[in-house]
Amino acid sequence: MKRKKVGDGDTVVAQSTPYGYGGIGVVRVTGSGAVKILGRLAGIPKDELQKIKLRKALKRTIFDENNNPFDDAVVTLYKKPKSYTGEDVLEISCHGSPYIIKYIIDLCIKYGASPARPGEFTKRAFINGKIDLMQAESVANMVSASSHRGVNIALNGLRGALSKEIGAMRDELVDVLSYSEHLLDVSEEDIINTDISYIINKTAKTQKMLHNLMKTYDTCRIMTSGAIVVLAGPTNSGKSTLFNSL
Repeated sequence: MKRKKVGDGDTVVAQSTPYGYGGIGVVRVTGSGAVKILGRLAGIPKDELQKIKLRKALKRTIFDENNNPFDDAVVTLYKKPKSYTGEDVLEISCHGSPYIIKYIIDLCIKYGASPARPGEFTKRAFINGKIDLMQAESVANMVSASSHRGVNIALNGLRGALSKEIGAMRDELVDVLSYSEHLLDVSEEDIINTDISYIINKTAKTQKMLHNLMKTYDTCRIMTSGAIVVLAGPTNSGKSTLFNSL
């Protein structure tokens, strides 16, 4: 299937739950065509679509392309900008058969959506100003977290803790830059030692904040992504015993 080029107003669809059999599968649609697709999937007339309750799970029948009942699902509609991506978003919680999920995705594509690229929902959330770059990276860290501590670190990132620290450093540097440019506009006779000390102290403060972040990077990376450890040694030295005890 040839994929449409993603652009402004383009509607995309993707499976949100892992592939395989399960009780529930979730399909998400984002873009300007999400409301229309809901109407086509659930057989909802246009006038009723305008009145549908937002951000509320609703039980609806999904119809196949021949307008026959196909699956009973729970649908949730979010209108921009009050959604994860900042666009209209439709979430379909259907039965977790791979065939059912694929068929619903194919219907969404037939009704105007395109298959989403990996990470496209989070990318759109970033582009639309719903999250910043640090929070976008924290989404991936949360998904790949391999420990309780890793989840906590990723959650702090999602809540903007790291963004605030970086923002604080940026503010300090902007202050130093503004003050330095001010000093360039005055004569050397008017510059006093306290002016230079102010710049030095501000720069040193920012440098310390940056070094503190750098020192925690390796630990945070291991906590969120795990570490690759090699157990090496002579034959019958206890490698398997050590591995099993871990």
